[in-house]
Amino acid sequence: MRSSLAVLLCWAAMAANAEWNVVMDARPGTILVGQGAGDFQALGPGPEGWEVTELEEAAEFTTLPNLRIGAGWSSDMALWDLTAQLGYLLNERFRSLVAGLDAAVMLRMRRNIAVGPHIGYIRILDPEWTGDADLDLDPAGALVFGVQAIIGYDILFVFAADYLSAQAMEATAHGGWRSSDDELDVSGLSLQFGVMGRF
Repeated sequence: MRSSLAVLLCWAAMAANAEWNVVMDARPGTILVGQGAGDFQALGPGPEGWEVTELEEAAEFTTLPNLRIGAGWSSDMALWDLTAQLGYLLNERFRSLVAGLDAAVMLRMRRNIAVGPHIGYIRILDPEWTGDADLDLDPAGALVFGVQAIIGYDILFVFAADYLSAQAMEATAHGGWRSSDDELDVSGLSLQFGVMGRF
């Protein structure tokens, strides 16, 4: 009981001494690796009709460049951030606008280094197949969680290693096309790199 009270008082003191910030975060370097999208295929009539068939495959790698803005609190011991996210999911064969929220707590290892967990939710708003295949993809959501680190003073470099657990996007083929699966899943590891400003 006493140890719990001591921890609570410590966090209360940290919060009382915290400074409020506007947080702006740009992450152009975001890659999804080890995800199952590369196994998804669409097969259908080629430009000459049924005499020639055309095969389209999703790429193994997907990128998710994104921008974030929100509120942050900083103290000598920790940083707390709550940000809204807007990004774009890009694969050789599909793409979509993405929006979400993220919460992070990072403990200061040194004055210019902080590391800690974060968790967020993103919504794949309007997925679109970009090949010739007549294929519809339904919107889906994804939970993103992992470890985040920031390094620097005024301009901060952001690194994150996460797991993206996504709801599979339902796939429906039309016009003589057929897909290798009824769902397209982008779950997998996510590596992120970007730049953050705290004002």
